[in-house]
Amino acid sequence: MMRVLASLFGCPFWCWSFALAFFFIALIPATGIIPINQPRADRFLYLPSVAGALVVGWLWDWAQPRWRTAGLAFLSASLFWYGWRSWDYSKTFLNETVLWQNVLAVNPKSYRGYADLAANANNNGQPQLALTLVDQALALNPTSYPEGLVIKAYALELLGHLKEAETFYRRAIATGGEDPRWLYLLADLLQRENQLVAAEQTYDRITQLRPNYVEARYAAGILALQMNEPAKAEADIAAVLQADPANPQARVMLELLHRKKTAPVNQPR
Repeated sequence: MMRVLASLFGCPFWCWSFALAFFFIALIPATGIIPINQPRADRFLYLPSVAGALVVGWLWDWAQPRWRTAGLAFLSASLFWYGWRSWDYSKTFLNETVLWQNVLAVNPKSYRGYADLAANANNNGQPQLALTLVDQALALNPTSYPEGLVIKAYALELLGHLKEAETFYRRAIATGGEDPRWLYLLADLLQRENQLVAAEQTYDRITQLRPNYVEARYAAGILALQMNEPAKAEADIAAVLQADPANPQARVMLELLHRKKTAPVNQPR
């Protein structure tokens, strides 16, 4: 291969060899061999693995005139080994639970692995398991992981511990900033706790941060109706339809609001 490049471009064989070797040597810090940011990550190996393929090709060119039978046996064994390993590793991606379990098997100190496994448990209706897992994540990173606090709050909410869930939502927002998604979870919880004024204020803050947040604007409209504020409800539902014109719930709600506004008032006799 190197000789073909040398003949095509006039660069000596050693020049191409040095250039390619230096390129891939320079990528070593990003392969995970040196744990700078995180110990291991497959995606960092995609480009450096080209160097390994080139090395195998060079070794084959060198070995096959001398030990052809042994070279063929080694090549066959390598293809079988890597084929089986690829098939076996592909099972890691069957579902999110298996994926994050594999992450923890490789790196037991991955707080994100525990947290993502906890979030998946929440989504699968297993809040008690989620609580156990997210507590392990927070134990590994207790000071600067607001996403873990949100996952814990959601698990507590599913278990019916609403006051405790509210505390953790507020801690996450105080630690990680006013993420509209977290504010929406808090507002929904406040609304179900019948803290209507606090919920309305939270929805208003979401609108300031992200006006086209469809789910939050629709919930804010429902809350405005609950608080007997039809003009505000109409404005929120209209904003939903502006962002999502095909939203069937918002279309029905806006039509009902218009009918209510235009309905004749019965005068007492």
